[in-house]
Amino acid sequence: MQPEACHGVPLANLEAPSAVEGLALHPDFVSEDEERELLRTVDAQPWDCTIRRRTQHYGRRFDYHNKTVGDEATPLPAEIRRLILERVDVQPALLPWRPAAGREGSLQCTVNEYPPGVGIAPHIDTHSAFEDGIASLSLGGGCAFRLRRGSDGADHSVWLPPRCLLVMSGAARYEWQHSISGRKFDRVEHRESPAGWEWVPRERRISVTLRRVLGSGTAGTGQSAW
Repeated sequence: MQPEACHGVPLANLEAPSAVEGLALHPDFVSEDEERELLRTVDAQPWDCTIRRRTQHYGRRFDYHNKTVGDEATPLPAEIRRLILERVDVQPALLPWRPAAGREGSLQCTVNEYPPGVGIAPHIDTHSAFEDGIASLSLGGGCAFRLRRGSDGADHSVWLPPRCLLVMSGAARYEWQHSISGRKFDRVEHRESPAGWEWVPRERRISVTLRRVLGSGTAGTGQSAW
């Protein structure tokens, strides 16, 4: 891709924008060895091909057609529990809720696969399905994560590097739409480049997202499970 092709491609910043209250980025949440272990675990599980991108659901299953969360409890793989869930649980400042503190039955975990060129449309995870506080770990490849606020048109993009944990709570969870554009390259901040940025090719990205289901587990409108 040539520099003149950058028109219309937002610049993905390396740090979470302070204007998006409740958005936090935690680089290197897992090590490279742990990342490889998690990817092996994910790839050993069956994939759901109901929608364009492949998915896996644990704890509770999200139905993309009727926007509800089912009652079936698919056990969480031991590696996801040990390397993500338990690590989040012992850091209460990360989320408004503690995932394993006696309420694991309300946990919803979605694994998404994003091959290069595949993204997800702008959305807010449905208010009536999930509590405040969403955590998502990126594995394999990175991507530009875009946030837009309908009330004033504010627009920000942040680079999600491999092994980072992204947390959205409060305003970031309820007021800002988030999306991933279906591109094969991202324009990413690079402080040592003369242009101040560089093109970064997309690689296969796996996201592991943790949420807690509200009492009814019934969603309203919109998409979720990014």
